[in-house]
Amino acid sequence: WPCSTPRGADLVLAFNGNISTSDNALLRAAVEQLLQRNVVRECFASASIESAYLHGERDIYDKRRLDATWTLGPNNLFHHFLRIAGARGYRYMMQLEADVFPLREMWLDHLSCLARTTDAWVIGSPFLSNCAYDTRKHMCGELGDAIKFHINGNALYAVGQPAFLAFAQRAQSAELEMWPFDLALHLFLGRQTEELSRVLMRRFTYDPFILNFGAEALSGASLFSLRAEWPNAYLVHSSWWMRQLKQKAASSTSLGSLSPIDTTLSNQSSASMSASSPALASASA
Repeated sequence: WPCSTPRGADLVLAFNGNISTSDNALLRAAVEQLLQRNVVRECFASASIESAYLHGERDIYDKRRLDATWTLGPNNLFHHFLRIAGARGYRYMMQLEADVFPLREMWLDHLSCLARTTDAWVIGSPFLSNCAYDTRKHMCGELGDAIKFHINGNALYAVGQPAFLAFAQRAQSAELEMWPFDLALHLFLGRQTEELSRVLMRRFTYDPFILNFGAEALSGASLFSLRAEWPNAYLVHSSWWMRQLKQKAASSTSLGSLSPIDTTLSNQSSASMSASSPALASASA
């Protein structure tokens, strides 16, 4: 269960296009049904479905990475809701994509506490896998030296601090628009003067509340071993693990055939798509 304090956060399920078109009627109905779950009603002060109305070149997302514009869609989605969260008066926005799932109970309480007690601009996880899969070369290798220590996009963002919003806007327009937004923030920080970089570095903070494993297969690990190795971790970003959980849930005749941890994750993964804490908004890519 994600919370002990009821109705302490706002939840936004964010969509790149227009979720209200007739073509998306079935999808919207399914999402509206999702928002009626007890976990949503009890843990979030409000829950909404919102559209970024992206289309055409502004909505490109090509995981094959065959063109420099391959990630413009996710970038525009992120910055759209970053600005909205700031305009609505939230202190922090937590972005959680659909391949993030809870590792422990009370993860929303932990996010709430973190958002209340920090002044950092970005709080999240570095890349923790042994290698990153290259979709063009079809092989696994190290991240480039310039980006290997960046904070993954599934993170807390200080939307209530105008200085951060200005920094993020400059990063998007500083010839880095084609880079994934999390890499652009990291690279733009590295472009500052040494004096300013030293001042700003403390604003970008690693925290084990979320673990980023990207797309690498973690066949040698288990969720139990992750909990033992990372006692302060509450969320995991792993597309590989999410696929395993979905396949196991689909092949099970009942939840009773799943292990306790798998049952918890299967029941809560949808709610974890986009979570927030008091004075904190959230967008889900």
